Amino acid sequence: MYSQVVSISGVTAYSKVDLLPSVEQLAIFFNKNVSFVTENEDSVVTVYAIGDKPTQDYTMQVQITEVAA
Repeated sequence: MYSQVVSISGVTAYSKVDLLPSVEQLAIFFNKNVSFVTENEDSVVTVYAIGDKPTQDYTMQVQITEVAA
């Protein structure tokens, strides 16, 4: 598993952060045998790549949802 801390404005300790890749990105991830998940630990967002190591940076839309403590 590979990880990287990312900076996303507006994230709080109670934010749920979901990645929203494009259809083209989903096809790339499928072909490269990699998937991504996020973790928010006290406003620090880490993206984890599961599977093959990514060989490039990806820019994608995120959805931030505030959840109850």
